[in-house]
Amino acid sequence: MPKREVAARGAPAETEAQNIAPARGSRLTGALEWLRELGLDLLALVWPSLCVGCGRQDRELCSTCAVEVADAPPDEVHAIPALGVPGFAAGAYEGILRAVLLAYKHRGAYSFGPMLGPRLAVPLRAALAAEHHRQRALDRGAGDALPRAPVWVPLPSRKRRERERGYRHVDVMLRAGLLSGRLPGERLRLLVPRRGRVGQVGLDSAARERNARLIRVRRDAERRLNGRGVILVDDIATTGATLRAAIAVFEAEGVPVVGAVTLCSAERRDAPQKTEWNLTGERG
Repeated sequence: MPKREVAARGAPAETEAQNIAPARGSRLTGALEWLRELGLDLLALVWPSLCVGCGRQDRELCSTCAVEVADAPPDEVHAIPALGVPGFAAGAYEGILRAVLLAYKHRGAYSFGPMLGPRLAVPLRAALAAEHHRQRALDRGAGDALPRAPVWVPLPSRKRRERERGYRHVDVMLRAGLLSGRLPGERLRLLVPRRGRVGQVGLDSAARERNARLIRVRRDAERRLNGRGVILVDDIATTGATLRAAIAVFEAEGVPVVGAVTLCSAERRDAPQKTEWNLTGERG
């Protein structure tokens, strides 16, 4: 039998197999999600808890609040001013978003990190679009060449806080955001806090600036970046001091920072910060 005829007869079988595989994968994902939801409901019966969003007795985060945290209008992106690069936040530091972030960051609610991913994906996409626009403006002679994907760099917490928490909260959130948004770009941890750095909550403006500068770039950063630009990612932007300090240390090493993204943006007011400090028992 001619090879061309064999190939033609085999084509429908391959197409059918390709169609069946995603369907099976979808059914498996659905079954796993159903089992997960069932497990959460059983846990809520055995160990009743209050929803961190609405306060009702339910799961740690009820389904209504979970949807509200993950979903946001596509155009709801807050600009972060005075950074010197395009800066975007997913929302204001208030309401359910604030409550979920506090529980995730300070009370060990690790499962909230993946839930925050879809929300973070919105400003991540905005930063990526701004960077692609910048590259196309610079490379008008490059024709239809695709823009280079940037490197996403999460800002680190203090080592002691990471050990206490048991996870790198910004890194987990960033990974979930990139997966949720199917966004390109490598995720690299290139910043390291220096000795003497403390939490930012409770510090005045000058002290926040000094404290934020206690950070350095890893020695192998230039080799790993290979000429690519950096987009910084953090959980909250208050005065912008932490992001500006990170931009400055990268630029001192000759590395271009092309954007910044946070989950929340907050107007710094001393009274609410002290309230947060008292509620969480933790200083930043």
